[in-house]
Amino acid sequence: MGSYVQAMRSALAVLLVASLPGCLPAANDVRTPIPKDERPPLDDTAADADTDTDTDTDTDTDTDTDTDTDTDTDTDTDTDTDTVPEVDASEACHRAVEGWAAASLAYEQEVVRLVNVERAAGADCGTEGRFGPAGPVRMEPNLQCAARYHSFWMEDTGNFAHESPGGDLGADPWERIASTDFAGTAVGENIAAGYDTPARVVAGWMTSDGHCSNIMNSAATLTGVGFYRGGEWGYYWTQNFGL
Repeated sequence: MGSYVQAMRSALAVLLVASLPGCLPAANDVRTPIPKDERPPLDDTAADADTDTDTDTDTDTDTDTDTDTDTDTDTDTDTDTDTVPEVDASEACHRAVEGWAAASLAYEQEVVRLVNVERAAGADCGTEGRFGPAGPVRMEPNLQCAARYHSFWMEDTGNFAHESPGGDLGADPWERIASTDFAGTAVGENIAAGYDTPARVVAGWMTSDGHCSNIMNSAATLTGVGFYRGGEWGYYWTQNFGL
């Protein structure tokens, strides 16, 4: 991959919105291969609880003196409860993200926390300008599902790009997000590969002007982060932004 790539430690790409639904092209991507690792387990899980309780009480009392009293009480209680598992929208957009690894979720949540620290402080994003403090973004499950699928797709196909031709959720970020039934407006996407911790990927994004401006966009109120482990670069990250 040449000395230029060897000088870099990780990969970055950015997608910026110029005027929806259009967008600027992705920035140059730099990637450093690392040993292939195993993917997190993807387990299909479903919870169906069926409780059938049948209580039958029969009491027969027969007392014979000068009078004859016969009392028969029959009580039958039958309760059949079928509980349908609640759908987790962050895992519902594609079978590849069902049963998402708990360790990946923890990393995704930490990225959101660190991004909000950066937003609260304000930042100088170089050619994109200076940004004052911005309010926090919160994790939105549909944006998260789209981000998870794209991180999986990049690892699975070996393609590091915003475009996902032939992808099950669509060919670009806007199509992927729309396929999840996200009710808001998508405003940007950051991707990265090769960073092994949330702190490192956020720091990497903040030193890249385009990624930094996506993070500092005060209009964004929602985000979705997808972290997937494996493949040529070891760690794949996608962060979507919306409002």
